[in-house]
Amino acid sequence: MPLYQYFRFCVVGGIVGLLALGAMALAELLLPATRVVYVGEVLVVYAVGLVLSYLLQKRFIFAVPRSERKVAQFQRFVAIALLGAASTTGLSFAFKYYFRWPESLAGLSGSLSFALACLLTSLLTFFLNRQWVFSPHRP
Repeated sequence: MPLYQYFRFCVVGGIVGLLALGAMALAELLLPATRVVYVGEVLVVYAVGLVLSYLLQKRFIFAVPRSERKVAQFQRFVAIALLGAASTTGLSFAFKYYFRWPESLAGLSGSLSFALACLLTSLLTFFLNRQWVFSPHRP
């Protein structure tokens, strides 16, 4: 794995992640604090991040030429993103409701749980995207 590529992945992930954290924090302030609403927040924020992430990864990380941007590539990306969404949602839920957060952080437990889940899930999705979606050897 070229380090420059992983560095770019981290930068793009950081940008998308910061936007997602901001959206999660805003949603926690505006919406009722229930488990169902929280899962909905995670899924909506993840979906917006998915589109932004695809566009930035295709252009800045894996440098896919315009002529190679195919529907099949996007379908593979979405498949991995759905796996990532399930992983992020499950981990976020587990960290928020089963991890014992210090009382000083309890008000941020949703956002912190989401951030930790995104970090762990990004490791999985980077390798899958690199090998299955944006590999120069894929048709």
